[in-house]
Amino acid sequence: MYNIFDLNLKKIQYFLSIVDERSISRAAKILYISQPALSKSIKELESQLNLKLFIRNNKKIELTPSGQYLYNQWSEIIEKMCTTMETVHNIEKNKFQQINLGCEYLLSLDYNELWMNFLIDFKKLHPNISVNLSTMNTKELREKFISNSLDIILCTKLEASSLEKYNIHTFCHLPIYVYGRKDHPVLKNKYDIEWKDLKNCDFYSLFPEMNSWYEHLLSYYTQSAGYSPNILGYTDSQINQILKIKTSDSLMVSLGLDFLIKDNLLCSRKLKGNIELVLVYQNNKPIINEFIKFLSNQILRSNK
Repeated sequence: MYNIFDLNLKKIQYFLSIVDERSISRAAKILYISQPALSKSIKELESQLNLKLFIRNNKKIELTPSGQYLYNQWSEIIEKMCTTMETVHNIEKNKFQQINLGCEYLLSLDYNELWMNFLIDFKKLHPNISVNLSTMNTKELREKFISNSLDIILCTKLEASSLEKYNIHTFCHLPIYVYGRKDHPVLKNKYDIEWKDLKNCDFYSLFPEMNSWYEHLLSYYTQSAGYSPNILGYTDSQINQILKIKTSDSLMVSLGLDFLIKDNLLCSRKLKGNIELVLVYQNNKPIINEFIKFLSNQILRSNK
């Protein structure tokens, strides 16, 4: 197999220019190289790749299928490289900064629209700062943060307990809801549900490796009410949880997901208690503290 590290970027540029100009002679003028030298370079590239890039035709430039594929792929790669270099030089000149923010997928659901509004408003105030929001499971979030791939993560206070050496800032408190079928024996006759009312109910939970705080929250509040939850099984996503409770008398506990659960068979009841969310952040960029302050002010306004 051909070693890609033997490829010469200059020859790739020559190849792309010939295709763009549809002429070897015009490409040679733009590249400030003689036409024979350009033709020789392309033949060397074809020899290196052991591929024919052009169909030899005196009338016009025509690509082979392999040549067309390489043109499409290499064009994107070169464009990406140019953008990368421009960005890194702007960073060096403090013209452009980047914040990498991570959040559990489950925690982002209820605040998805709000997050987008926050980021849009921040961009208006700081046009030279880019905020990248990534969603992932608990394990990935922690690993990427510790490896410095993420500057800030939004997680529960429980998960932040193992990250005490970093900066931790309380972000907000989210209400807890129980979801189930409208004809569920407990939910159908009572609107004000307490944890003690769920003592004899069955639950579906998320795998701990996906969201470690989820089962802890369920256990904490049920044990506070004097019992341990009866967990029938685990799923790898909120969607699969919804499917389970829709087809059984089981329940699930979560954040506010009414926008997601648009089903006439299901209903929700608010429970006592809340989930405290915190921002854990690296203090390695001057703009981080300003971003944390901005988010805190925005969440305060949204709660008024």
